[in-house]
Order: sequence, then structure tokens, then C-alpha cells
Amino acid sequence: MICQDSGRSRETTRRRVFDIVGQAPDWLASEVPWWRARQSLGGASGEFGILVSGGGMAGDDLLQGVDLVRRTGDGGRVLLDRVCLTVRGGDRVALVGESGSGKSLLLRALSRLDGVDEGVVLWREQPIEAAFVPSFRCRAMYFPQRAVLLEGTVEENLRRPFALQEHRLSEYDPERVLKLLGRCHRGETFLKQSSRELSGGEAQIVALVRGLQLQPDLLLLDEPTAALDAKTTHDIESLLIDWHAEAPQARAWVWVTHDSAQTRRVGNRILTMKHGQLVETSGADDPA
Repeated sequence: MICQDSGRSRETTRRRVFDIVGQAPDWLASEVPWWRARQSLGGASGEFGILVSGGGMAGDDLLQGVDLVRRTGDGGRVLLDRVCLTVRGGDRVALVGESGSGKSLLLRALSRLDGVDEGVVLWREQPIEAAFVPSFRCRAMYFPQRAVLLEGTVEENLRRPFALQEHRLSEYDPERVLKLLGRCHRGETFLKQSSRELSGGEAQIVALVRGLQLQPDLLLLDEPTAALDAKTTHDIESLLIDWHAEAPQARAWVWVTHDSAQTRRVGNRILTMKHGQLVETSGADDPA
């Protein structure tokens, strides 16, 4: 198994966590799981906290999965097998592998939608306390293969996030929304359409714009163009590539795909999952 930590050892990573809080407990060199730092240091969640603001430095570690293990309910089969992954600002990770290899499961674990039996997910090198999960998901957004929209018009769906507590200090920006929609060749009339009338591709465009307007740092994309026609696939790829290009060294994605041509278009790092393990990494110009 290859541990995809981009050359940084887990020992170095855990020491950097303690650099943040200014001290290291006696068990730093022991076998006690290092992400229990907060318990040992006696800090409250607000003291240890989590960095939820955007606009980090170029190349910063955004998301890390460290020794992620997931088993079946009866414990009989390992679904994720000691998976390690670091995603930095600027990364455009294409995640490939056979169906059932664990790609979607890994994305859901990284987004904290599904739990793991062992290991830890870090955001900007800090463990994600339960109370901070909503804030974390504002910065690292998960998009499933099939978009989920609410009843109402496209515009009502796009305005909906601003009614949530996490976005109470932000305002809906019609100009930015139209700019994003324009990249997919949709305009003001599209905003008035009912969500019930949309095709699968149009619904995916709405879901992506709904997230991108909030300016996240990281996208976790679970086959966002699967089963879509070539034109809609091109529109969505263009939308996301333009989003990344706005801050090319600070933003990142992990994009699950089964399309080898798409892999080359969207990835500057290619990771392969096989039987629950990350077993290969290459540049987009290398054979996957």
C-alpha cells in the first residue's frame, strides 16, 4: 500500500499539530493515538478549535486522511484499509478505480458524512470537532453523483444556503450567480425554472453553482458528470476548471471518475484505489 501523504511522514504531521498549540504531551513518542491531543492537553473545543476560514496560503495542507479504516458492520471485511491522503492547495486529484474499490466511501469519509472505525480526518492540520463539522463542510463541499434539489425555482434553491446559520453573515449575490451560470450557458430565464422541470445535468449545474457561490476551498466530487451528455459534461468541467483557476494555488478538488479522458482533463494528480487501498499515484501525463 502507498500512503499518499505527498512525502510528509505522519510523525512530522502530528508534531506540527502540537506546534500549533504550543506544547507536546509526554505521550508524543508513545503509541497513544496522536489525535487525542486535545484530551491530553485539557483544552476545550474552542481552545484547540479548527480553522474554518478560507484563503489559505498557496500549497497549504487542506485535507488529510490519516490511517482511515472502515469495516463492514459485522467486522468481516475491510472496506478502507489504512488509507492516507493529503490534499493541498492547488491539487486537482483524479481518483480512479474499479466499481466497489472504495472511492465513494473514501469521499464520504473525508467529508465526515460517514464515520470510520480507525483513523482521523484533519482540516488544515487540525482534527474536526463534532461541533465544527457544519463549518468544515462550508469549506470542503461534497457533491454526489445525483444532485439533490429542493422544491421551488432554481433561484430559490440558490438562495437557500443563506438562510442557514453558517452563512448568516453572507448575502446572495445575483451577479456572481449569473456569472457562474453563464459558464454553463444559462441565464436569467433559467433562474425561474422549477427544480422539477430540470434534467439531471441541469440539476447538477444548479447544485454546483449553489455550492461554488459560497467560495469553498475544496470540492469532493463523486462522479459529477456520470451519465450526462457530452455538452453538459463539458459545461460542468468548464465551470469547475474556471472556479479552480480563480485561486489555482489555494483551491483543490478530489474528483472521482471512471472516464480516462476526463482523468487527464481534470487531474494533475492521479490516485488509484484498489480493494480499499490507495495503491498508485502519478501525474496527469503519466500512465495511470
